[in-house]
Amino acid sequence: MTREITREEILAMSAGVEMDMLIELELFGKVASVYYHPRPFSTDLSAAWEVVEKMKQNNWFFILSDNLFPDRWEASFFWDPNQTMIEAIAETAPLAICRAALRVAMEETP
Repeated sequence: MTREITREEILAMSAGVEMDMLIELELFGKVASVYYHPRPFSTDLSAAWEVVEKMKQNNWFFILSDNLFPDRWEASFFWDPNQTMIEAIAETAPLAICRAALRVAMEETP
């Protein structure tokens, strides 16, 4: 990656290949190319759950909720019960999970 991505850019990012490539790079250490396509983390719930499992391996707790905002999902990660949650809201659960995980990976790791 040639530049740092901002919190605002993460929260505004749409589901798709760009986000999936960032997840592959930042969480799984893989670089996508024209010969390798990333898993559809931001559009497929089973692939997004791999992101949750990866975060849990790194001792992050996880909460997913659909009842705080109409037609929105909120994904939250936190390091311990006393820490402020790092969250993201999106139209779909996979996108919310990916946005929150990218925030953790790229700007707010303990």
